Amino acid sequence: MNSLQTLTVNRIENLLNAAGLGDLVSVTIESALNNRDKKVPHVVARWTTTDLGVNEAKTDFAYNKATAERFEELNGYFSADLFAIGITQRGDFIKATHAQRTEALKARIHPAKFKLLTTKC
Repeated sequence: MNSLQTLTVNRIENLLNAAGLGDLVSVTIESALNNRDKKVPHVVARWTTTDLGVNEAKTDFAYNKATAERFEELNGYFSADLFAIGITQRGDFIKATHAQRTEALKARIHPAKFKLLTTKC
């Protein structure tokens, strides 16, 4: 990883830490094919989420733990701030438990619109 890539990852990690997501989202630089089939660096973020699927009998929905990932080519158009905002807008959903995420999906609440209810003492 070169210095620009390191600065980019550090910027994203700082923004995620400020949103309380530093321990829940991992950020790396990986090589992947772009839209021109050229292998170039991409910024990749991964976190645990809940996915909606269908059970084995295909008779009902299933809510499974899964790994979500967001990746984007690291080129002249890349913005670390915009990349981080795409993740932090789902911050409450990422911080929620599997049961809370399942209930939100059952209620058809989009992850970006989910608000984690907290009790104040």
